[in-house]
Amino acid sequence: MKRPLCVDLDGTLLLGDSLWYAVATLLHHAPFAFLRIAATIFKGKAHFKAALCQEALKYDIVFSYNNDVLHWLQEEKKSGRPLYLVTGADRRIAEIVTKQVAVFDGMMTSDGETNLTSGNKAKALATKFGASNYDYIGDSVKDMAACRQAQKAYLVRPTRSLLNKYQAQGIEAETPWGMAKSQLAQLIKTMRPHQWAKNLLLFVPFILAHNFETQVIFKAVFAFVAFCFLASGVYICNDLLDQESDRRHPHKKDRPIASGGLNPNLAFAAAIVLLAVSLFIGSLLNSIFFATIVLYLLANVAYSVALKKAKLVDVLILAGLFSLRIFAGGVATEVPISDWLIVFSIFFFLNLAFLKRFIEVNHMQADEKMPGRDYYGSDRLFLFIAGVSSGYLSVLVFLLYLTSAHAKELYKHPKLLILICPILIYWVSRMWLYAHRGLIKGDPVIFALKGKQGYLVGLLIMAIIFAAAWLP
Repeated sequence: MKRPLCVDLDGTLLLGDSLWYAVATLLHHAPFAFLRIAATIFKGKAHFKAALCQEALKYDIVFSYNNDVLHWLQEEKKSGRPLYLVTGADRRIAEIVTKQVAVFDGMMTSDGETNLTSGNKAKALATKFGASNYDYIGDSVKDMAACRQAQKAYLVRPTRSLLNKYQAQGIEAETPWGMAKSQLAQLIKTMRPHQWAKNLLLFVPFILAHNFETQVIFKAVFAFVAFCFLASGVYICNDLLDQESDRRHPHKKDRPIASGGLNPNLAFAAAIVLLAVSLFIGSLLNSIFFATIVLYLLANVAYSVALKKAKLVDVLILAGLFSLRIFAGGVATEVPISDWLIVFSIFFFLNLAFLKRFIEVNHMQADEKMPGRDYYGSDRLFLFIAGVSSGYLSVLVFLLYLTSAHAKELYKHPKLLILICPILIYWVSRMWLYAHRGLIKGDPVIFALKGKQGYLVGLLIMAIIFAAAWLP
């Protein structure tokens, strides 16, 4: 009889950690139940896992498997080799997995009292099969004890540092599925540094107020850094929560966490550090700015957990988060923000929020529902009309501003600013035309920033503002 092959679950057969699947499912469907269960962590990890899974399994948990490993196991099964799922996950999770993949002859799991990882797993395997009487497939340091006493050990896409740790302990492990991509590179990708360009909005208040004092600029830079770290921490948390829907999305399925390229535990730790650093920097500026970034964080949490599934409310939240950046820039630098700028930003960013949703439904069939959102393909016409209207309303607000006392007080030649109106109309119309033709993929703001026309529009607007403010 062939030697049994024992297979780890988290990060080995599954893309990611089964615990995160349960957390994400519960946060999506019953966030308050998750908060109640989180308190049970003080009773031990095994008890926490059992309580979490009991609640999460009331809903459908969609698992994503490492197809390369699964196909290899299917071939081993055909050859007559006995396969066992050996995991620290709760037994109920393991039962779902064994039914779905249908290759295992048995399973060994945590039971609510004993957390079957590391030394506990190695001891259980030695008791059941005997040392050196089984082969083992794992993916982490926690599998080291089980691999040490296995006849043959395999690692699924280990990092170079992990493989070095195994070799330092005298454990020879094969890597038939290759090595992992750099975790640092995957983490940076998940942080989305290209999205930091959105935080340039924090500079808008002092630029439009023509206040270029050194102290003001330094405060704005600190605020910018705080928002960049905050945004990256939020992006990571969103990706952890959205793993399920991202894996069903044609483009988002390739994100590092959704594809299994980034360890979710590392991602979670990085998110905590980024958020903590952001809040620390915010506390150094002033109390109102600190309260603003806390509000931004809480709004993002509410959006990620529940509000993004509420049609129209999600669009209002997205627009509000953009406008909140401008407000944060004002309070950080202690530069007053005009009511005109607030109203303009609301309509302008509402236009972008509708545009984002339109792009996501534009390729869908009329009766097809967007994963994780309450929109259908048939909603594209409404989103188009609402978005274009919001964009043109922002231009109308700007036109009305030109007749205000504020504009006449701030600019020497306020009538020159009317030249900005056709530029804004062109930019809004062009973005919607390109989106209607299906030429914009992903975030419309990033699309606008990457194109030459976007840079040209920005330069022209800045040149007009300079001329209106400082030409003799």
